[in-house]
Amino acid sequence: MNDLQTVTLDPSDEKPKALTSVHHPHTPQENITAWRFRIVLIAFLIIMCVTVTIVINEYLK
Repeated sequence: MNDLQTVTLDPSDEKPKALTSVHHPHTPQENITAWRFRIVLIAFLIIMCVTVTIVINEYLK
């Protein structure tokens, strides 16, 4: 009986953790860092485009 109880208890202990991990990937801080990373990437791309256009304009003159 003890073996059966441990077997039935282990899956029930794992299920809530899996559900919470799916519903809440990693607190709001994780999302904030992801957004900061995206913003930095977008800003870097915009700066690169601006510098490339300026360089092309300088060469065309």
